Amino acid sequence: MQNTSTNPVMANRKIGWVLWRRLLVLASVAGNFVAASTAAPTASPAPAVATNVTPTVPVPDDPLGRGTPRSSVEKFMGAARDGDFALAAKYLDLSALAPDAQAVQGPRLARQLWFVLERQAVTDFSTLSTSPLGDLADGLPPNREKLERFEWPGGYADVSLERVLDPDGLEVWKVSSRSIERLPKIYERFRLPLGDRLFSEPTVDRLVKTRVLGVSGVTWLGLAFSLSLWGILAFVALRMARWFIAWMRPGFAHRLAFTIYMPVIVLIATGIVRTVLPQRLISGEIAAFFRANTIFIVVIVWILFRAVDFAAQQARARLLARDGGAGFSLIDLVRRIVKFSLIIVGLVVWLSNMGFNVTAIIASLGVLGLAVGLASKNFIEDLIGAMTLHATGVVKRDELITFGGLRGYVADIGLRMTTIRTRERSLVTMPNATFAALQIENLGRRDKFLFMPRLGLRYETTPDQLRYVLIELRKLLYAHPKVINEEARIRFASFGAYSLDLDIYCYVSETTYPEYLAVAEDLNLRIMDIVAQAGTGFAFPSQTTYLERGHGPDQALSQQAEAEVRRWREEGQLFQHQFPAEVAQKLTATIKYPDSGAIGGQTHSDHRS
Repeated sequence: MQNTSTNPVMANRKIGWVLWRRLLVLASVAGNFVAASTAAPTASPAPAVATNVTPTVPVPDDPLGRGTPRSSVEKFMGAARDGDFALAAKYLDLSALAPDAQAVQGPRLARQLWFVLERQAVTDFSTLSTSPLGDLADGLPPNREKLERFEWPGGYADVSLERVLDPDGLEVWKVSSRSIERLPKIYERFRLPLGDRLFSEPTVDRLVKTRVLGVSGVTWLGLAFSLSLWGILAFVALRMARWFIAWMRPGFAHRLAFTIYMPVIVLIATGIVRTVLPQRLISGEIAAFFRANTIFIVVIVWILFRAVDFAAQQARARLLARDGGAGFSLIDLVRRIVKFSLIIVGLVVWLSNMGFNVTAIIASLGVLGLAVGLASKNFIEDLIGAMTLHATGVVKRDELITFGGLRGYVADIGLRMTTIRTRERSLVTMPNATFAALQIENLGRRDKFLFMPRLGLRYETTPDQLRYVLIELRKLLYAHPKVINEEARIRFASFGAYSLDLDIYCYVSETTYPEYLAVAEDLNLRIMDIVAQAGTGFAFPSQTTYLERGHGPDQALSQQAEAEVRRWREEGQLFQHQFPAEVAQKLTATIKYPDSGAIGGQTHSDHRS
C-alpha cells in the first residue's frame, strides 16, 4: 500500500536521485566546494553573531564512506542495488545481535531495508546532512538523524541513523539498532508474499546483481509483470471498444470514437494498473514514471493529438464540400502549431512533476522565443500573410489572377512564398507579406464574361439593310442560350471614318475562359452569317484607290432584306430598338448550341418563319 504522507515534490526529487544519482553526486561535490569557498569570509576576526552554526569537524576517514549521514545512506543504497548485501550490512548497527548471527541476519536485514526504502521512501536522500555531526537543528539528539517514517493504517514506524563508534575507533553513521529491531515489522507490512514463495533469497540476490542496460533483473521482472497486466487489460478493452464502435451508427460520434478510442483505452488501462498494482512491487526506476505522471501526461497529449487530427479532418471535409479544398494549407499549419503547443505544455507539466523549477524554464524559453522572433521577423510576417490569404480567401490554388502587371495561375500558397505560374509556364515566387499587400484582380472568380465587339459595316449598306442586321442581331442575343438577356443590347453607335459602327454589349454565362472563347466564337460566326444574309459586308480602313473586280454587294439579297424590313414595318414588327418582353421571352434559348450543322442561314430562316 502507499505511504499516506507522500509529498509529491520530495518524491520526485528522490526519483531524480534514483535516475540520475551521478549528477547528484557531482552537485554534492559542487555544493561542498561552494560552501568551502563561501566559508572563508566568515573566518574573519569579526565577532560571530550566529548562535546555531555547526562546528567544523573533519570527516572521519572511513573507507566505507560512513562519515556523514548522506554519504552513509548513498553508499548503502549503492551496495544494495549492486546486490552486495553483505557489504550493505556494514551500514547497519547490528550490535544488538549476537556475533554469530550478524553474518547470517545482516545481509537479510540489509535486503529488507533496501526493499522498503526503494519502494516506499519519499525522502530526498540528497537533503540529508553532510556534516559528521549531523543536523544539530532538527530537534533530535545530536547523534541521531531521521531517515524515513513508514506509515500504514493504525500505525507507523521510524527508521533513523545513529552515530556510533566503529570497532576501528571511528565515529560513523549507521542505521540505528532500534530501527533494525523494527525492520522485520516494517518489512512484513510491505513485503510480497507471492514473491517470497516464488523466489528464494539467493535468487533475489542474483536478480539484483544482474544488470541489463543498467537496470537490475528485479526491476525488469517487476516491469514485465506490470506490462503484462497492462497489456491484458488494454487488449480486452480494445476488443470491446472495437465491437462497440462497429455497432455505432455512422456519424459524428462514430468518427470521433474511432479516432480517440485507442489512447482512451490506454489511459483507462494505465489508471487501473496504477490503482491495482501494489506500489511495493514497483522499483524505483518504474516508480519514477508513476510519481511524475509520465504515462498519464503522454496518453493525454496523445488523446489531444487525435482530437486535433479529427478536428482538422472535419474542417478539411467542410472546405472540400464548400470550395473544393482551398485552405488546406492553413488547416495543416494550425494543426502543427497546436500539436507543438501541446508538446510544450506536456513537457512543462512533466518537468514540474519531476520537481524542476518550471518558472525559470519558462522564463528562459520566453527570452529564447524573443530572440528567435527578432531573428525571424520576415518569416513571421510571411507566415501571417499566408494565414491572412487563407483565412480571407482572396485567392485560391489554380485561380487566374493579375497582380503587379503580371497574369498567371496560383500554383501554391506556402508558409513563406506564394508561387504563380504565368502563361509562359514560368514560376514567379513572391513573399506572402508582399503578395498580400498588392492589388490583386482575381479573374477566376468571374461569374460571367463580357462580350462587347464593335462591328464596322460598309458605307454602301442601306438603312433597311442596317435595320435588318440590327433586328437579327437582337434576335441572336435573345435566342442564344449562353447570352444573358437582361443586359444584352445592340446599337448603331456612330459613323466611323471607314464604316458604320455597331456596338454589341452582352454577358456570356460562362465562368472559365476556354468555355467563354467557345461561346464567343459561335456568336462571331453567327454575326457573320447575319451580315452576309443582309447583303452587305464588313468595312476595312483603306486609303488606296482600287477598282473592284468582284461581284460587290449581292443585289438579290439586298432586295430580299429590304423586302423583309418592309414586311416588318407593315406588320408592326419592326422592333428596332427594343423587343417587347413577350417576344424576347419567346425567342429565349431557341438556338441550338453548340450547333452540329452548318451555321449559315438555317437558324435565321427559322426566325423569319
